[in-house]
Amino acid sequence: MKNLTFTEAELQEAIQRAKEEISEDIAKGVVPSTVKSFSELHDYVDANEYGGAFEVEWDDSDKFCTFWNKVQDACDQWLKAERPSNQPRLKVGETVKYAKPVDASEAECSFILIEHNGDRCLIRLICEMPIPPVECVPIFEIKKA
Repeated sequence: MKNLTFTEAELQEAIQRAKEEISEDIAKGVVPSTVKSFSELHDYVDANEYGGAFEVEWDDSDKFCTFWNKVQDACDQWLKAERPSNQPRLKVGETVKYAKPVDASEAECSFILIEHNGDRCLIRLICEMPIPPVECVPIFEIKKA
């Protein structure tokens, strides 16, 4: 377990991590994409875990509670704003890559975005194959090339 010093950088890191974890749960179908508030997340998961709250040394201080309340408030506002992305909206026909490739070969792959369905999209590998592979991926797994 790590200790928090309650810096602004730690707060922003926890908020970003929480948003990514919520997006992943939506993409996996654990949480429906219709969720509009942080409190509504509790209908499906223990939302208090988002952002790594259970991975830090627990502390009953006002500073600790205020820190995690700020994380939850930021996520609540983000959900109420219909989860605006930090990255530009991807458009059909654009070239994309994996956002977090697992190895060098994945890092070299480029795709054409062929369909965008909210939280998921279809991508087609740019290659010399007569019938290029098509993959359905959560939107957070790709980025503009």
